[in-house]
Amino acid sequence: MTPRGEMLAWPFGSLNTGQRVSGVVPSVKDILTLDDLSLKGKTVLLRLDINSPINPTDGSFLDISRFEESVPTLNELAESKVVVLAHQSRPGKSDFLTLREHAHVLRRLVSRPVRYVDDLIGSVAQRSIQSLQDGEILLLENTRLYAEEVSLDDKPFDVQGRTHLVRNLSNVADAYVTDAFSAAHRSQPTLVGFCERLPCAAGRLFEREVDGVGRALGEGERPVCIILGGAKADDSIMVAQNALASGGVDWIITGGVVANIFLAAKGVDIGEVNMKVIAKEVKDPKAQIAKAAALLKAHPARVKVPVDVSQKGPEGLRRARAEAIDPALPILDIGVDTVVDYISTIRASRTVIANGPMGVFEEEPFAFGTREVYNEIGKVKGYTLLGGGHTSVVANALGIDKKVSHMSTGGGALITFLGGGEMPVIDALRRSKELYEAGQFALKPRTPS
Repeated sequence: MTPRGEMLAWPFGSLNTGQRVSGVVPSVKDILTLDDLSLKGKTVLLRLDINSPINPTDGSFLDISRFEESVPTLNELAESKVVVLAHQSRPGKSDFLTLREHAHVLRRLVSRPVRYVDDLIGSVAQRSIQSLQDGEILLLENTRLYAEEVSLDDKPFDVQGRTHLVRNLSNVADAYVTDAFSAAHRSQPTLVGFCERLPCAAGRLFEREVDGVGRALGEGERPVCIILGGAKADDSIMVAQNALASGGVDWIITGGVVANIFLAAKGVDIGEVNMKVIAKEVKDPKAQIAKAAALLKAHPARVKVPVDVSQKGPEGLRRARAEAIDPALPILDIGVDTVVDYISTIRASRTVIANGPMGVFEEEPFAFGTREVYNEIGKVKGYTLLGGGHTSVVANALGIDKKVSHMSTGGGALITFLGGGEMPVIDALRRSKELYEAGQFALKPRTPS
C-alpha cells in the first residue's frame, strides 16, 4: 500500500487531442485469478459486494445488477464449497439490514443450493461451513454487523489479519476470492485481512473490472470527459483536482450535489436548504467549496457548471437561471440549457467516464437532466465507462447498460482510483500473489486444461 495520504500519479497522459492516454494502469497480471488456482473440492471464502439500493417503502431491491454480476464467479466455483461474505449499507443507515433477503436473490440466480445463517464467526457459522458439500453456497451474516469490520476501517493488512474474524474464518477455508471491486477502496478485515493467511484471487467480475478500468485509463482516446454527479462530492472533487492538475482530462461535467458545490464556489446563493444537503454529504463543506473555487479559477473553460437548474416549489418544477436561483427551494436537477451544453461536450469527447446522476432522478419531473445526459453517453463512438450503484440503476432503466464499453460496479472505488487514491484490495491481492509465488501457501496451482 502507498503511505497514508500519498496520492498515486494520475494515469492520463498530456493534453493533446487525438493522442492516446497512457501511464500507470491496473493490470490483472499483478494478481492471482481463478485461472491460477485449483479450487475443486476446496472451501472458498468469496467476498462479494451485493450491497444494493433498497426501496424505502417496501424493502425491495431497486436494482440487483451486483447480484447478477457475481453469477459467473459463483458458477465457476460450482465444484467448491463456497462461503459468501458480504455487507449491506453501514451502521446508522436505514438500509442497514441482515442478508436474509440477499440469500433469496442469490438462490434465484444460481442453480444450486444457497443457505443463509445469521452468524459470521460464531459456532453456528463454523458448523455450517464445515458441513458444506461440494457445490453448496453458504451466505454468512452482514459483515458490518460485526464490530471489527467497521472499527478497523483503513488499518494496515497485518492489523486486519490479526482480527478474530479473519483468524476464525481462515481456519476453516482453503482460499479467498474477491469480486468486491466496488469496495476495493476500503481496508477492512473481510476485504484485505486474508492476504497473508490464504491464497487470494480475483473473481471474474473483479478481473473484468480491473481490465475495464485499465482500458479506459490506458487506451482511451482524447478528448476525455469525466462526468461527476451524485452525492459523493468530496471524492469527486478529488478526482477533478488530480485530473485537471495533470492536464489529463479535457472537461469535467458536474451534476447533483457536486454541481451545487461548484455553484456555491462561483458565488451563487444556493440557499440554506441546499447547503444543508451538502453538509449532510461531505465532511467539510467550506473546504470543498474552497477547493471548487480554486479549480474554477485555474481551469475556467474545462469545468462545466450548470447555467440553469430545476427547483422544487409548491407548484412543482420551477426552472431558474443559475444567477436567479430561489434560495428557499431545493435544487433537484440541471436545467435545459445546461443539458444542451453538456450534450455538446459529450459529443465532442472520445472517452467518457461517468459516475452519478445529474439530480434526483427518482422523481420524474427531475429526471430530465440525468436521462438526457446518459442517453447521450450511450451514443458515444469512443470508450465509455459508467460506475456506481445509482448510475447502474439509471443505465439499466434507460437501456444503455449494453451500449457502453464497460459498466463498472464501482462507485466510490472507481472515483477513488481516478482520483489517485489508495486501492487496498488490489494491493492485498498483489501481496497474496507474492506470498503464493514464494511458496507460503500449500494450495496447488490450477492445471491448464
